[in-house]
Amino acid sequence: SSTMAANFGHQFANNGYISKLTATNLTSIASPYAFRNCCNLCEAYFPELISIQSVSGFYDCSELQHVELPKLQSINNSKMLFKGNTNLTNLDFPALTSIGNSDNVFRKCTSLLSVSFPSLLELSQNTGLFLSCSSLSSIEFPALSSIDKSTA
Repeated sequence: SSTMAANFGHQFANNGYISKLTATNLTSIASPYAFRNCCNLCEAYFPELISIQSVSGFYDCSELQHVELPKLQSINNSKMLFKGNTNLTNLDFPALTSIGNSDNVFRKCTSLLSVSFPSLLELSQNTGLFLSCSSLSSIEFPALSSIDKSTA
């Protein structure tokens, strides 16, 4: 099984045709606006993804309902990563250990009810992570040990 990193620029941004995305061997995303405004994207599966560095990576994917990132360990330099995803209701990041320099990651995810970060250890230099998430009622950080210049 080979792995790969993606730096595909804006190739998928503003795509109105993709409804389901599966990238089985992708280990990192390092492209700004990677899937920004994919207005019909409902599901995204990244079973091997370990790191994301993508400003506005999934910004305004307004139909996105399900994201699966079981091995994701870090979100860095990813401002507004999921901003404006108004159909996301629950997110689980089982392996995520750090979020850094990533303001407004979940901003305006207005249907988001719960987020689980069972392995998250560090939040560093993030502001407004959950700003305008008007339905959010549960955030779980059981392992969190460091918050540095971050606000929820």
